Amino acid sequence: LETRGTVLGAQSAPCGWSLHFLGQVETHRGEHGGARALHERALAIFETEAGANEEGRAAALVALGSLAGSRGDIERALEHLAQGLAIEESLKGSDHPWLAVTLSEMAKLHDRLGEQRGAVCTEQPVERLADAIVLDLVDLPGAEAVCLRHERAKRLLLPVDRLALDDD
Repeated sequence: LETRGTVLGAQSAPCGWSLHFLGQVETHRGEHGGARALHERALAIFETEAGANEEGRAAALVALGSLAGSRGDIERALEHLAQGLAIEESLKGSDHPWLAVTLSEMAKLHDRLGEQRGAVCTEQPVERLADAIVLDLVDLPGAEAVCLRHERAKRLLLPVDRLALDDD
């Protein structure tokens, strides 16, 4: 990060990505405060003219949304995730698999609020969310749940001929 900052400028997109990835590492280590600070710094860079990067903005917003959700600030989490989702859709289209992570995170947060899955996001058609999200299907018997998860993953992530899923 220091070298990139010296060579490319502290406000460059590569520095923003370095901060974002360091934030991901901190998240996986359970250091949510440090991760939040890194993602906020990355977002600030991605929003400057020198570091302007829409994919970076989306990634940082989704990461900040996930972190806010993990600390119980669901409204803020949904705000960040909705902003990230809007950018992702503008970059990749509304049917791109990249959206699945954000939509899934939003669905989990709405479930935590006690809302029904059908009301996950009033701006998103329920059918789209149902197809995009691999939900925890606790109400189905184990084998049926696994099959349903695999089918949704196949449709969303990869063409069937390229997908290798275990049978367990």
